[in-house]
Parts: sequence; C-alpha cells; structure tokens
Amino acid sequence: MSSDLDLLVEERLKLVAEFSYYKYSHDLPIEDRSVEYQLEDHFLLECTGYGVSLERARCFLQEHFKASKSLQKELYRKYESGERPEVKYSLEEYRIILREKLFAMASFL
Repeated sequence: MSSDLDLLVEERLKLVAEFSYYKYSHDLPIEDRSVEYQLEDHFLLECTGYGVSLERARCFLQEHFKASKSLQKELYRKYESGERPEVKYSLEEYRIILREKLFAMASFL
C-alpha cells in the first residue's frame, strides 16, 4: 500500500470517527446497507476508470467498511460512557466528504 493511500485511509477513518458521534447523537445506525451499496457502485466505477480490477476494488472496499464499522462500535461504547467529541458537519456534509476521500483512494489501488 502506498504512503498516499495510507494517508487517505487514515484521513477518512478520522472523519469516520467524527461522523460516528453525529450518528450516535441522532440515533442513526452504524451500518446503513443502502448507503454502502451506493458507495460500492460508485467506487467500483471509479476504480475501473483507473484500471483496477473489480475483485481488488471490492475486496479493498469491504475491508475498509469493516474497519470503519469496528471503529464506530468502539467509539459508541465510549459515547455511552459519557465521551462527547465535537461534531463539525451536517449529515450530508459528512457523507460528501467521506465519499470524496473514498473515491480518491481508487487511484492508488
């Protein structure tokens, strides 16, 4: 994995950590399959534009989703014990920023 891809993954997971509190405080679930399916469709299309195989792209995305959900579950436990991080964006702004970070990763696979 390139250092640029590592950096993008790290940046996106930091945003996921912020977004998780938004979701927690608005009673939104960690997992939203409809959003995942939309992201997957667009991410796979983006990857094929860079010549990345669908298998490689799908595997990367599933591992990234798994890491994101794991992080969010850990953070939900912290929120339940009283930790309250700052929420910087709206739901739609988080989704746009997170989507852009994810799609930027396609060129490094």
